[in-house]
Amino acid sequence: MKLSAAVLAGTAACGILAGFAIATLTAPSSKASNHGTIAGEVNASEGAESRAESGSEAAFLDAENRALRAQLKALLQAPERGERTLAGQVNTNGEEPAALDDSSKDLLGAVVAEYRSKAFSDALEARAMHDTAVAVARSLFNEYINAQRPQDAERILNLMGKLSPDFAPTAWELTNLARKYTEQGDRGRAAALYARALGMEPNNVEFASQLAELDPAVGIALLLEANADGELLAHPTGRYNMALLLIKTGDMEGAIAALHASDGSIDSMGWELFFEHAPERALAELAEAAKTDPYGTLSLRLARYFGDNEKPEEAIRALEALLATNPSNVEAIDCLAELSPERGLALLASSLQASPTSPDVWQRYAEQLRRLGRMDEAVQAGLEAFRLGTETWPADYLLEAAPDEVLRQFETRVTGSLDDELWGDYGDTLWRAGHAEQALKAWERARGIDGDDSEWIGKVKAMQAGKNPFGDDSDESLQELGYTDSVIFD
Repeated sequence: MKLSAAVLAGTAACGILAGFAIATLTAPSSKASNHGTIAGEVNASEGAESRAESGSEAAFLDAENRALRAQLKALLQAPERGERTLAGQVNTNGEEPAALDDSSKDLLGAVVAEYRSKAFSDALEARAMHDTAVAVARSLFNEYINAQRPQDAERILNLMGKLSPDFAPTAWELTNLARKYTEQGDRGRAAALYARALGMEPNNVEFASQLAELDPAVGIALLLEANADGELLAHPTGRYNMALLLIKTGDMEGAIAALHASDGSIDSMGWELFFEHAPERALAELAEAAKTDPYGTLSLRLARYFGDNEKPEEAIRALEALLATNPSNVEAIDCLAELSPERGLALLASSLQASPTSPDVWQRYAEQLRRLGRMDEAVQAGLEAFRLGTETWPADYLLEAAPDEVLRQFETRVTGSLDDELWGDYGDTLWRAGHAEQALKAWERARGIDGDDSEWIGKVKAMQAGKNPFGDDSDESLQELGYTDSVIFD
């Protein structure tokens, strides 16, 4: 069994209140209910009533702890049961917990004793005075969440409401609780919590998605209420959430209607949901809408749909139609180049005529030549892209085919430069081209410009030690890698 460093140190940073720590070892005796409450709601749990009657949360917990101390002793004396119960609360990553040996039991007992000590109680009391009791309680809430104890975490949220009338749980806290209840199979309580969170953030897709699986009707009612002024459904995520919830109730017509904005358009998220649940109808509507789309985005979406569904002819037709009205559409040209390489090359050649000094167009042209296997032309186009652009990591195929020209161009760039990143990248390129001695000099130049940059410091030290500057201590030496420059090994 492993305990966290914060626990072993016995610090207040872990946020466990004195008297609360051992409460994480076993489930509370109060009844679980789908109507459990949070800060301001009517609390139906028996544990909360008994605490209210006692007039003191601390007094209630002190009484609870006396019984728990005896339980802890029994756990420590029964290794198998203790290991299972204790590790089940500490180890939340699904791994098999390690067995508790005698030293671990002694250590656990010592840590528990420290948590119950007056010194720790005083430290937490001081923190509560400084950070407010709510802040300390919030740390305790997080501990219970991490220990897979949502009932106790919810109880602490209720306590936080008593500590401060201004306290209100955040959507993050509510959904953390909801996830834990879902994992325990309490779908009703989880749905209620997700509903509260969605009411706070009606545009949150995650909350809506979770509620759609648990109780979509509640979610629909919440969004309708939130849309009283019409603002929610004017937002793409609001429409998406409403459609998702309607789909889960079986109302596909209502969902499709919800996906449409007031002008009849559907946003990107909406199209994805539409195609997921009604692909044929979505395709027909998209094809019609693409005819009057002035920006070409719908035509591109249509082409990608055809391409993804192994209908290249339809995809090419959609792209050609788009390029007929928007011949410089980069995405359409690149998509068409993948589907029809020769046609793509011709389009890129036309783009070069229009923009002969564009490194981006030269690079795309080079990639298309490579796709067609025309490597000599691809290298020349790639070199021109490198010469015109600001790229500092030349492609492998360029270094393999024309290393001298690449390095000559790079040397021109770094001459007179005080940019350590540029010098460092020049060193990287020299190393990749097999020039270790020159690479070392370039990295030393980069280190001279910026002596605090750990990358250049590390590479220079690795080279001086005869190690791979891109590896770690376990990698091959430079000699094993085939580098034999005299400046390094003499």
